[in-house]
Amino acid sequence: MKKILFALVLCLTLYSCDETPDIDKEHFINAYREILLARESIADSVAANKEVQMILTKYDYTMETFAKEYQDLMSGDSQIYGIIDSLRKEFRAKY
Repeated sequence: MKKILFALVLCLTLYSCDETPDIDKEHFINAYREILLARESIADSVAANKEVQMILTKYDYTMETFAKEYQDLMSGDSQIYGIIDSLRKEFRAKY
């Protein structure tokens, strides 16, 4: 019985120490939407890049963390792919 209890506690401990954070999809999508808007509405690429940096900061991202979250979402959630694709199409149609 002690071995089973120990194994159960060990499994729960390992599960709770998982370093994969839950990704807030809505937070990511809002940031992505603003980045698309900046890229599409600002003709000057230098000014657009500065705006993107401000958006990333606003949403507590760096370029690296945003790119990683994008990769994580796209590899693990087929639903997010459709949402991102819809956003891209929406902005292409407007601009």
